[in-house]
Amino acid sequence: MFEHTDDPNTTKNRLLKFVKKYKYHFYGWLVFLFYEIVMVGLYLNHFGHPVRYLINYLINIGLFYFHAEFTMRIGLLRRRISIIVLPLLFLVEIGSYTLLIFAAHWLLLQYTSVLGSTSVAFNYQFCISTIFRGCYFIVFSTGYYFLKNYLTERKKSDNLEKDQLKNLIQIARTEGAYLRAQINPHFLFNTLDFIYHNSRPTAPTAAEAISSLSEIMRYAVEVNPDENETLVKREVAQIENLINLHQLRADHSLSIHFYYDEDVLELSIISLLMITVVENMFKHGDLRNPKDPAKISVTLEDNELVINTSNRISQTRPSGGAHSGLNNIIKRMQYAYGNDATIKINTDNQERYTLEIRIKQKPVQYPATVRNLSGQL
Repeated sequence: MFEHTDDPNTTKNRLLKFVKKYKYHFYGWLVFLFYEIVMVGLYLNHFGHPVRYLINYLINIGLFYFHAEFTMRIGLLRRRISIIVLPLLFLVEIGSYTLLIFAAHWLLLQYTSVLGSTSVAFNYQFCISTIFRGCYFIVFSTGYYFLKNYLTERKKSDNLEKDQLKNLIQIARTEGAYLRAQINPHFLFNTLDFIYHNSRPTAPTAAEAISSLSEIMRYAVEVNPDENETLVKREVAQIENLINLHQLRADHSLSIHFYYDEDVLELSIISLLMITVVENMFKHGDLRNPKDPAKISVTLEDNELVINTSNRISQTRPSGGAHSGLNNIIKRMQYAYGNDATIKINTDNQERYTLEIRIKQKPVQYPATVRNLSGQL
């Protein structure tokens, strides 16, 4: 049989947390009890039995929190009928309180000597004094309820204002970045164009590399953020620029076969998808073996756009976040196409890497809210 016993340290920690959480309640009740017991007792020159104080104030404090946490909350839950529900709950509450006080006094009188020779009778005078005492605590409890709600709503309002301020700051930063993005590319492209024309007579290879790089960067900058899609032929053109750029860097020593059907050129695809796939091949692949060249194909099969890449895996892995670009396009594909697109990746004994993307041909749909948000930014 399994027996569970609470760890004394755990119980102690829970108690300390409870006291810390409600410390201001304890402070308030200590001040109140000091006033009612000590100050009033000194003024009247009379003190009651400690047990009587304990039981009476436990009931009164219980009434205080019951009224605030239950009666007020339930009574005001539905504003239309609160004018009926709240008085009924109040009558039940004050009646139960009166009966509870009488029962406590009767038990003390019957089984203890706490009340001494005092008699207890459920009469008009007892009911009036007890109801007045109960209403005294109920009034304070009602004030506590509204104060607590006010502080809670004020905290929510402050948090909302902080969140709105953060959003405004973020929007301002985004707008600033967008403006910089509009200015900086023009300066960059003008500079690249200047270098291209000046290096072409003396360094045609460098000029060709600059031209390919400029075309790729221009395409990446000019992608329409509202549509998030482009024609396959535009991606194909940039893949050719990318291959040419890498061939120039490697002195045309790379073995790459790139094939595409003419039928796919007018199809739509999310932007930068194909370029990211090919760039991943350049980053992680060994493309210098003419007997085992890298292959890229873009075809149309059974009304599906099929993108295949195959290459040997480089034994010298580049530093940094490997395949972060692929992880990004997987998320974009899932968002744009859902179950209408699949991606399969396979590594053959860590020597050869193959990737296949299949996309069913139908218009890419984006929620209107996303398009509107992109337009605003």
